[in-house]
Amino acid sequence: MKFGIIGTGLWGAVWHRQLDRMGHQVSWQRGQSWRVEKTRPDAVIIASSADSHYWLARELMRKKIPIVIEKPMCLRASHARHLVDVGLVHDAIAFTDHTRLYSPAWREFRDKALENEIQSVRAEAGGPCKLDPWWDWGSHLVAMCLDLGFDPAKAEIVTSRDELALTLQVNDGLKFQELDETGFGSAEGESPLAVLVKEFCQALEKGEPDIRGLRLGRAVVEALEAKELSGTL
Repeated sequence: MKFGIIGTGLWGAVWHRQLDRMGHQVSWQRGQSWRVEKTRPDAVIIASSADSHYWLARELMRKKIPIVIEKPMCLRASHARHLVDVGLVHDAIAFTDHTRLYSPAWREFRDKALENEIQSVRAEAGGPCKLDPWWDWGSHLVAMCLDLGFDPAKAEIVTSRDELALTLQVNDGLKFQELDETGFGSAEGESPLAVLVKEFCQALEKGEPDIRGLRLGRAVVEALEAKELSGTL
């Protein structure tokens, strides 16, 4: 596959290494747009600043280019809802990179947690981040709550710029915790980003519209915004 990456920061570099390691062609581009007239990749990774995600995703979907959007998908719920609409109109293939959800260790934990009714969730994470911790670390934790089918508004979620190991506890018992940066909870096995790339490539080969990532991204942004506006952070 020929991938383009918009964004030359930390996560742009992470994506570049992962795609190169998996044998895909990669081209990097600075700026806030993809010049498809110059080169048209099979897909584009949007790894630029969060405030540019909405505009880039909208432009690329209108040009029928499949995308992966780094989290958070955007910074306003109204923009998130519009991206879903654009994806529907243009039969998009669009994933949102909530990386933890692609961790084999997380998926094993989720399946075990779903064996019983989930009545409570407590989650925390923290560390250096460019965005407000709620929008940065909170994006991960809210997505994980949604993956469990649990309303994030009912969860106890703590985010901080201080170092906090990403931890999620269900029903005051079952606990998931990141053990290393490669496995996001597992010292062995495939990295979450590699799993995401494989599943995205499978969607590209299938060639059918797939906006489940946009719908998840919308739900995450709506939950983040609602909590922020409620003043209960």
